[in-house]
Amino acid sequence: MYGVVTNSRLGRLSPEDRRANIVDVTRKVFFRDGYGGTSMSGIAAELGGSKATLYKYFDTKASLFEAVMLQCCKDLFVDFNASLHEFQGVRDYLIEAGNKLLLGMLEPTALDISRLVLSEGIRHPEIARIYIASALDPSNEAVARGLAHFEAIGQITCPNTIVAAKQFIGMVRADIHLRAVCGFDDRPSAAEIHAHIVDATSIFIAGIKSSGADDAA
Repeated sequence: MYGVVTNSRLGRLSPEDRRANIVDVTRKVFFRDGYGGTSMSGIAAELGGSKATLYKYFDTKASLFEAVMLQCCKDLFVDFNASLHEFQGVRDYLIEAGNKLLLGMLEPTALDISRLVLSEGIRHPEIARIYIASALDPSNEAVARGLAHFEAIGQITCPNTIVAAKQFIGMVRADIHLRAVCGFDDRPSAAEIHAHIVDATSIFIAGIKSSGADDAA
């Protein structure tokens, strides 16, 4: 068992702590047994409580997976739009955003989620939809908001920021993320990741830079 809160202690937890414990244990069960191999009864047994108690917090296995996804995204992806006005220009912003995104994607928990969705998403499309809604779409929208800011101040020309954001994140991901998901033990160093992000940003900016923007933007 995973350092789980036992049944005798569950009753002493606050509702918020009990819910957090359920999500934490469920995440580990999903990664161990797979989504298809996990049942609500099995999760309840792992928790040391009753299935009725589990259903008070989550009515379906899909809702549990969504809670796991949201918690993982909250833990892994820091808001890189909190201080947009502090960046010297769009280049600095994209390098910062790209580094945070790729490092988050390469975290063990994020890789476990990607493997789970890729291996079981066809049989269980609900987890693919949750993954897109909880991880991919918010990342795309966050970068799109950043690009919209720099277009508004005249640094770039980018009429469709959401499409541009998807293209940028695709360049950031490159084959580095796929190789990590596949289990290749060749993760780049922090310096190599940064160099990759700088290169991706330079190529991307060449397509969105306003003719009036200077090279330092």
